Amino acid sequence: MINMAFISPSFDVLAFSFFIILVINIFYKILVNQADAKQSKDRMKEINDQMKQEQKKGNTEKVNKLLSELMQENSRLMKMSLKPMIVSFVIILLALPWISDIYGDKTVKLNDNKGELKIDDKVYVIQKTDNGIEIDGVAYQLPQNGVELNGAKWNIELSGNEVKFSRVVVYLPFSLPFVGNDLGWLGWYFVTAILFMIVTRKFLKIYL
Repeated sequence: MINMAFISPSFDVLAFSFFIILVINIFYKILVNQADAKQSKDRMKEINDQMKQEQKKGNTEKVNKLLSELMQENSRLMKMSLKPMIVSFVIILLALPWISDIYGDKTVKLNDNKGELKIDDKVYVIQKTDNGIEIDGVAYQLPQNGVELNGAKWNIELSGNEVKFSRVVVYLPFSLPFVGNDLGWLGWYFVTAILFMIVTRKFLKIYL
């Protein structure tokens, strides 16, 4: 298992996200005829506009005919996307566990209220108390956010006989719904991946 960081958690995950999205989009560029994809998407937009006009006129027969053509174009796009979708799935399936090994959560199972947390080459002694836990003799009430261990910030919570340590990869200058402003590697990956997906697809002129 890889257990070392390279530059900083936020930059490492950001660079990883950019690389994965770039590779995926390159496969989309290679495996899909983008001219055909653009033509189908443009035609679907035209059909939708025509359907709205015919619905206003109450022309049910024309609407049904356009709907049939719309479904054919959609089916065509789905067939085009099948190969790159499979490739993307394989890339993500292979890549995400790798970054998770570096920045993923750590769980300490307590035996007789004691356990050990290993972060890189540093080992911390965990002791469960009435109000929470002690880490190398320092007491914390749980849940506890932003605890610094081995140069990184961790959110800590206790669940039964297990202590979960979630590494904070980045603090955002704003708060996201249901997430807050402190993100782990997976949350930061998804935020950056969405942005990189938009930018790289536009730059590479990918329509599907």
